Amino acid sequence: MSKFNLFQIYYDEATKALLDPDFTPLDNSNSLNASWYEFWPIREYLKSEQLDPCSYYGFFSPKFNFKTGLKGRQVLEVLNQHEDADVVLFSPFFENTAYYLNVFEQASQHHGDFDAISKKSAHHLNLEINPMNMVMHSLNTVFCNFFVAKPHFWLEWLSFCEKIYEEAEANTTDLGQLLNTQVRHDGRPVQNKIFIIERIASLLMGAYPNKWIVRSIDPTMSSFGDSVLANHKETLLQLDALKMAGATRQSPIYTQFFFKLRDDLNKKLRLIT
Repeated sequence: MSKFNLFQIYYDEATKALLDPDFTPLDNSNSLNASWYEFWPIREYLKSEQLDPCSYYGFFSPKFNFKTGLKGRQVLEVLNQHEDADVVLFSPFFENTAYYLNVFEQASQHHGDFDAISKKSAHHLNLEINPMNMVMHSLNTVFCNFFVAKPHFWLEWLSFCEKIYEEAEANTTDLGQLLNTQVRHDGRPVQNKIFIIERIASLLMGAYPNKWIVRSIDPTMSSFGDSVLANHKETLLQLDALKMAGATRQSPIYTQFFFKLRDDLNKKLRLIT
């Protein structure tokens, strides 16, 4: 088995044409439950394959290059530089990582009211935390499930995801109904369950900060989705550094400075626009 087992999911011939030659194709064209999107083939693989505890695994969508600007060979170069890591992050859109306090605040701005579903999901996972208040940064933030990890992380991730999966499939509780509620995303209806699943890795790393060795690409390597915020990279790096210091030192003063700096940036952006 390869040390780096990197898969790229496809749905049809059009998405198959987008695949990177350095990734192994993972067919999702005959998904038994298409509403779960990429989670379905990841789940099927992790549940059916014998994982090598010393190897790394990653599962990327067809839009990996479009969203990150990275090629498969660059992913392999980064992985070879971080062989001490349990998890290596390749999140796109650094402005989202830096600007928002965490991935749940980001979701509340882009996918509707995420406060209730975030809190109920954490409670369902036996995490006595309010996800909306968690401090996340470039070393514990994952978007689009773009990360590579060893099996012990993936299997814990899967155990959390399974609880969300079962709740959504049963659809008999308030949380189940919230998970199945549809919101608009990229011009099509998508159920909230997808956006919770995409935040499980961040939730795990945020809730258990000392459990894994986490590395990340240089945030400036990845693409920016917001062209306005992309013009303020220095401020974004400062915002990320303040959150990192706050999370590491467990001191609220860094978070206070983060909000002040973000307010200053917002004022500047209003003047520009």
